[in-house]
Formats: sequence, structure tokens, C-alpha cells
Amino acid sequence: MQNNNRIQPYVHLGLAKMLASFPTAQAIPASSEDEDQRAAFAAEQAWTSISEAKKLRQHMSRAVWWTIVTGNGFLKTHWDPNCVDKVSGEMGDIKYGHVTPFHLFVPDIREQDIEDQPFVINAYTKTVEWAEYYFAKELNGIKLAPSTSSANQILDEAYLNLGHSKAPDSVIVYETWVKPGATKLLPQGGVIISIDDILISVYKEGFPYEHMMYPFTKFEHIPTATFYADSPIVDLSQLQKEYNGLRSEIAEA
Repeated sequence: MQNNNRIQPYVHLGLAKMLASFPTAQAIPASSEDEDQRAAFAAEQAWTSISEAKKLRQHMSRAVWWTIVTGNGFLKTHWDPNCVDKVSGEMGDIKYGHVTPFHLFVPDIREQDIEDQPFVINAYTKTVEWAEYYFAKELNGIKLAPSTSSANQILDEAYLNLGHSKAPDSVIVYETWVKPGATKLLPQGGVIISIDDILISVYKEGFPYEHMMYPFTKFEHIPTATFYADSPIVDLSQLQKEYNGLRSEIAEA
């Protein structure tokens, strides 16, 4: 049976093109000495090992899918001090993750570059049990009350025609990254974590990373000179409607 969805093949083709080349890291030796050559080779092997172990390609493919469908995709790279490195057994490890355009918020829509935004908010839904365990030290015995359903995930499922919403069983975690000079409350910048209306922690000494960059990498499809890029699906949707209407008229005739 012929597939009447003309947008789906475009999405598959776009995914194949954008994932054809995977980002790589190249380490340049400081000199021609054997020690520097081996150090550069070891650095490239370390990058390959980390990216494969942390499933970077999987998270990147999901970010690219959002890029094609909505025009915007985000990849998150951060240091998680609460997890255990499986190789060394020590606390703390690098983690990758994809962030949907519906879970990342910026104040200046006219600014295209994410690094020029004064602050960025990453909001995500977690169960009450997860939040109380992960932030046990910060909460210090405070019990959390569920405020949303895990099925809604920021966007209420009622908008997706999935029926009645489930009873609240989760909370929304707000992770706010503030650049230096964005507010007088944090002149050096910092990171604020809150759960609903409960303040969990405030890091006031700038970003916890020396590069002082947001842990989010932005992918754009069609630039619009604003923060949110555009997707060709916007134009394809109207063509799909006309195509469906024409097929209906032919079948009726």
C-alpha cells in the first residue's frame, strides 16, 4: 500500500544526511618528539572511548531529529558529580544528553547565538522519589509534593489528544545557568537549581567549568536571525494538506 505521508521520507533523508559525518576530535602533538606523539594519540583514543561509552551518537541522533522536525536541537554535555566512573571507580563522570526545544528556555528571542544569552533555563520532569534521592543532601528532609504528571513532560498530554491526564506524580526541576554580568545578584555568573518553588542550590562563583560556556550545543536547520530556527516541514505541511485533498477528490470522483 502506498504511503501517503510525503513528509516522513524527507525526515528520513534529512537524518541520513546530517548523521553521515560524525564529529571527531583531533589532537595535535606539541612537537615531533615520540612522547608528544603518543600523548596526542592517547588523547584521540580517550575521546573515542568516552564518546562510545556514553552513547554520544545516540544522543546526537535524537538532537538532530528535533533539528529536522522543529528546526532546533540541543545536545547537553555536563559533569555529573553524583555518578561513579565505571573505569576508575571514582565519583564523577561526563554525561551526554539531548534536550528538546520544549525543555530549554532563553530570555532574548532576538539573539541567535546561545552563548550570548544572559541565562538559559533547562526544565525537566522527574519523579518525586528520584528528586528526593538525588537532592537528599540539599533538601535536608524536606518532602516534595508532586505538581505534574510524568506523562505530561512539560507539554500537557491533553494537547496531544492522549486522553485524560494522569494524577500528579512528579516535579519540575529548573536548572538555570547565568552568565557573568547578567544580574547583580550573581556578578560572576552561576548555576541555580530549583524544584518547583523550592530553591535547592546556588553556585555563585561562575560556571563550574573553566571554559565558561553553557553545557548546551545548539543545532539549527534554517537560520531565521532569531534564536529559534525554522524547519522545511513548515512549508511541507501545507503541500501535504493539498496532496491529501487532491487524493480525496480523485477517490470521490
